[in-house]
Amino acid sequence: MMLVFYSKSKDANARYLSNYTKTDGLIIDEAYFPTPNNVLCDKVFPTIEHAFQAYKLARSHAPEHLINNLINTSDPSVVKRMGGRKFFNENGLTLYISEWNHASVLIMRYLVRQRLHIDDKYRDIIQKAVNNNIKLCHFERSGKRSIWGGFLDKNTGEWVGQNKLGQILEDEYLLI
Repeated sequence: MMLVFYSKSKDANARYLSNYTKTDGLIIDEAYFPTPNNVLCDKVFPTIEHAFQAYKLARSHAPEHLINNLINTSDPSVVKRMGGRKFFNENGLTLYISEWNHASVLIMRYLVRQRLHIDDKYRDIIQKAVNNNIKLCHFERSGKRSIWGGFLDKNTGEWVGQNKLGQILEDEYLLI
């Protein structure tokens, strides 16, 4: 069995697991995840998506005003685009891919763990899934090349994609 989660799911619990869900008090500890000039120090993020994309911008030496614009953007889907290639190109930013690929998993684990500690509903949904052997699968439209999620192939019934986010939710829950 699986619980397919994403921001527009019809299932309220599946939708709640999305990185777009508002959560009070997410921060990035600059001692563990340093950024140039500590630009994220004392900043509080409304969603995991905000924190994740702000960290990506900070690691790419984005000016602080771009990071502040991202934090103050209310729509997490717009925030996600602010961490994308087009936004980086338009703003003269460079993402060091190999460095980011390593850092991105560590920061996502950290943010999920932080949300598990401060969001009872989030933790309860994941606990119920883990305890009932329900696999958490993050839906993404990017298809076979999906890293954070994937999709259920209608022909084979198999999950296609790496589903790193679903695995991180399960792993981090088991560590708390």
